Amino acid sequence: MRKKTLVELGIIAVMATALVFASMSLVKRPGSARGPFVPKGPVPAGAPGILQPTAKLTAGIKIRRIKDDSFYVKLSRVADVLPLDRDPFSFGGTGPRSSRDGLALTGILREGERPTAIIEDGFYKEGDSTAQFTVVSIQEDKVVLKDSSGQFELRLKS
Repeated sequence: MRKKTLVELGIIAVMATALVFASMSLVKRPGSARGPFVPKGPVPAGAPGILQPTAKLTAGIKIRRIKDDSFYVKLSRVADVLPLDRDPFSFGGTGPRSSRDGLALTGILREGERPTAIIEDGFYKEGDSTAQFTVVSIQEDKVVLKDSSGQFELRLKS
């Protein structure tokens, strides 16, 4: 065999051995319980394999009742108040439906003869094109754009 093949086989053997030793801690062996099993309720005396609760075993245990109902009642009240426009578990209808949705005119700059429109953090002059739209005209408070379905306006929000 070639030297490279022998090295690769050696590395595989070492990794397989390491994997076996690492997974041994995950396997439960008989008699290796993490602590004594203390049953709830009455236990017949002398039951095999079950320790009787004693003051020593239960000294550090604090028993507290949990009210499951109150949590779910509060959660359902919060869920009823939240406005849901769509099913949060469905992915249909997320994102813009057309090239017009989600576009916002942030500002219009007037320096010199050609004004510049700021649309979605991009700077555009009349005649500029993107994959979504083409800038037809830039006016005082609005921009006229053209996409595959026709012309539309974006107005400055006051």
